[in-house]
Amino acid sequence: MSEENLQQTLDYSSKRYHQVKEIFQVALDKLPAEREAYLNEACADDPLLKQEVEELLAMNEEADDFIEAPAFRPPDDFITKKDEAVFEGRRLGNYQIIREIGHGGMGAVYLATRADDQYKKRVAIKLIRGGADNEFIRRRFLSERQILASLDHPNIAKLLDGGTTEEGIPYLVMDYIEGLPIDDYCDRNKLTTAERVRLFRTVCSAVHYAHQNLVIHRDLKPGNILVSQDGTPHLLDFGIAKLLNPALSNLTLDLTAGPMGPMTPEYASPEQVRGEPLTTSSDIYSLGVVLYELLTGHRPYQFQSRVPHVIAQVICEQEPEKPSTVINRIETNPYAIDTELSLTPESVSRTREGQPDKLRRRLQGDLDNIVLMAMRKEPQRRYASVEQLSEDLRRHLEGLPVIARKPTFSYRALKFVNRNKVGVAAAALVILAIIAGVVATLWQARIARLQKIRAEQRFNDVRQLANSFMFEIHDQIENLPGSTPARKLLVSKALNYLDSLAGESHDDATLQRELATAYQKVGDIQGNPYNANLGDPDGALDSYRKSLMIRERLFALAADDQAIGIELATSYHRVGDIYQMNHQLTEAKEQYQKAFEIAETLNKKAPDKPEILQLISSSLEQIGEATARGGNMEEGLASMKKALVISESLYAKDPDNWQMRRRLAITHRLMSTWLFDSGDKTGALQSSLKAIELLESVARDSPNNARAQRELGVAYNGIGDTYWYSGDITKALEAYQKALKLREQLSQTDPANVQLLRDFANSLSNVGYTLAQTGKGDEGLALYQQSMEIVEQLLQNNPSHGNTLRDAAVGYKYFADVYKYLAEQKTVNLQQRIDYYQQARRVMQRSRELFIKMSELGVLNEVDKGNIDQLDKDIQELSAAIDKLKSR
Repeated sequence: MSEENLQQTLDYSSKRYHQVKEIFQVALDKLPAEREAYLNEACADDPLLKQEVEELLAMNEEADDFIEAPAFRPPDDFITKKDEAVFEGRRLGNYQIIREIGHGGMGAVYLATRADDQYKKRVAIKLIRGGADNEFIRRRFLSERQILASLDHPNIAKLLDGGTTEEGIPYLVMDYIEGLPIDDYCDRNKLTTAERVRLFRTVCSAVHYAHQNLVIHRDLKPGNILVSQDGTPHLLDFGIAKLLNPALSNLTLDLTAGPMGPMTPEYASPEQVRGEPLTTSSDIYSLGVVLYELLTGHRPYQFQSRVPHVIAQVICEQEPEKPSTVINRIETNPYAIDTELSLTPESVSRTREGQPDKLRRRLQGDLDNIVLMAMRKEPQRRYASVEQLSEDLRRHLEGLPVIARKPTFSYRALKFVNRNKVGVAAAALVILAIIAGVVATLWQARIARLQKIRAEQRFNDVRQLANSFMFEIHDQIENLPGSTPARKLLVSKALNYLDSLAGESHDDATLQRELATAYQKVGDIQGNPYNANLGDPDGALDSYRKSLMIRERLFALAADDQAIGIELATSYHRVGDIYQMNHQLTEAKEQYQKAFEIAETLNKKAPDKPEILQLISSSLEQIGEATARGGNMEEGLASMKKALVISESLYAKDPDNWQMRRRLAITHRLMSTWLFDSGDKTGALQSSLKAIELLESVARDSPNNARAQRELGVAYNGIGDTYWYSGDITKALEAYQKALKLREQLSQTDPANVQLLRDFANSLSNVGYTLAQTGKGDEGLALYQQSMEIVEQLLQNNPSHGNTLRDAAVGYKYFADVYKYLAEQKTVNLQQRIDYYQQARRVMQRSRELFIKMSELGVLNEVDKGNIDQLDKDIQELSAAIDKLKSR
């Protein structure tokens, strides 16, 4: 049996531990020749118990004086167990000894009571175990007494008295602490992580007090931290502590002499193991190990041997596993009486947060970093003091940033969000205060003309602050995980503010332009299909129309103002985008045509300006898209080719401009779709490859640009479609899988972005469908099921959204094909074929229901109507096939 397994047994089974300990220590007091007979008698009915004691005795002989602990033989001049019994019942000073309650390498501890009738009090008396001539033990004992005398803290066991027995044996009288080791207390009472951290901070206060009094404990471990019944922790056993006070240093021993001094290796710091001079940083390390064990139930290191150099190598060189991941470790214990005492994620979590996942999430982040910072190998890289460690734990409990983690903006912002429930709920209060300030300013402007200048200045200051807060702050939290509720709050309050401000500023052209820009930005957040959005296209259209109305009025007053003209054309584009997304192609084309006409007029007045030429190119591109989708393929392609010529010329003039590359890539991507539909497969493939080449370069140059990354995913998906319809299934699958990988990453970074979720679901279905085509039906089915789960969730969130309904209806239609592929495989039996056909019929019926709902909402086009007719036929054919199979 290895010592590691023995240590686990002692840890997990209190009953077994005390049984082994009692027999082992009695055996130590006997001569080697007498031990065999004693062990045969004491372990008569339990050969395994005898084996454990024998192995512990053998390890004790090998360990010699490596580590001072109760498990090793004391010096030869120590008094025996029989001699110690003489002290039971004796009176020492004002105290009467009752019984022994513990003993270790240096002394024995007795329970005693006050015996002079002054008052009643139970105390613990510690007696040196060696004779007066054992100078090493005597000096250590006196050192501990001196240290305890210098400490007075509610969480440190107090020294009450001291003296010497008639035999010349020193003793000291301490508070009697009736309690459990801190780890046992926490587990028995099933303290949560937060409760354990609060209890541990109390221990930190005691250690910090000792450090302030120039005392290093040097043996901090759960067994030396007892928690009384009322939940108060007490720090014990300063037997190997050290005084740093130069005036008293001669009273303490240098216990670091040699390769290793007395210590408990599981909790010893690297410098303590190496025998180097110790500072308070060593206690910080030991506290880190204690906290590690309290939080996870595991020790950070597992020793394969008790040989000194092996222990030193592990402690000094091996990095501990993160607390949040170590809980996954399973440590079996074949000697445990109760198998439930084996350490598993479930057993550890049961006494902490209840569930492994919950405990893992609770430890991730701050607590991982705090514990590992306390346990760093280099003393100078740990916390500067125990107080600093405790303060970091307090900040974690209160949701504040901790010094153990880098103070990045995202980290500090996330802490802010967590502390304020829905993210920036406080932001709403600031917005309300701003609104109140603006209203008050307007009111003052009406009733007090004499204060006009002052009121206007205040109005402008408040306006600038409001715009900065609403949009700059929003942009900072936009990509934070879980920020959607805060973004919705900001958008809602922003809309209320803008609506109230708009009615008060008709004569201020500058403010009107700001309002138009603000409405446009709100619309982008709400539902622009080409930006991160909240999936509210109706709200977006309403905001875009407000922006458009303001800009039309401004342009009518200043038709020669190029900036206002570009802004107006942009508004027509935004409205057209929503119409295009909702398959209102005629309305979309009208808006894009208006944008094109304004851009053309501006270009005549100021030719060859890149921003105007880009506007002309994108307008032609979108006109072509709407025209082609409306059925006029030739005219649509002609418009797109005009856009391509302009984009290529802009790119040629400035090839390093990533926006020019992106604009050209988008035109190529759209061209590829309609070239393929027109029958030009070669041209379509060339355009797709060119789009991917350009977008990959944009993605490399702008790795943090989510929009560029999304467009690259769209391009991969588009060329996959080209390969698919060209019959090259292998290349199609490769392209679809690239798109899936990219879209999965994007959806994870912004889980509230509806467009990214739609993209991800689309790629899952494409890969799943293609796998089914290549004979991997089970893999394809699993991916398609995941895709439809996402689509159904989006549909539940917005049941009247035309695109989401179409995604679901078309998705189920093709989902049925996957089941049909599975049913028609040669390897399936009759019942499996029936089951697959029934599943295919079920999803076809779901598809038909969704197409009917689209018809009721008025968002059904001619292609969709054809889908309903085809589904009716397919459902009938499947029903006939199922009946035929069942009749066999």
